[in-house]
Amino acid sequence: MEGFDWVAVSVAVGALLPLLISFVKRVEWSTRRKQWVATLVSVVVGTVEMFVQTGGALDVSVLLAHVGVVVTVAQATYAMFWEGSSIERSLANVGSHEKVAT
Repeated sequence: MEGFDWVAVSVAVGALLPLLISFVKRVEWSTRRKQWVATLVSVVVGTVEMFVQTGGALDVSVLLAHVGVVVTVAQATYAMFWEGSSIERSLANVGSHEKVAT
């Protein structure tokens, strides 16, 4: 897909990814486990973006770019906007055995 702005896609996806991660993670998990899950989800999403951009070919430089942007933007967005918010707590409560007050 020539001419398509993949950096903008990575930024947009990374900005929305913390909401998906909040939905996936569980309240009762340790902080370390939540960090690993968030990182893994971000790496998988960045890898999928790379394969879509390259038409299924493995390109390490494109992979590192996508994963780097997605992970960085997801972490920054989470820290700036979502961490501790009622939306984040509500999503984290979905499927959790322990509930956190929203």
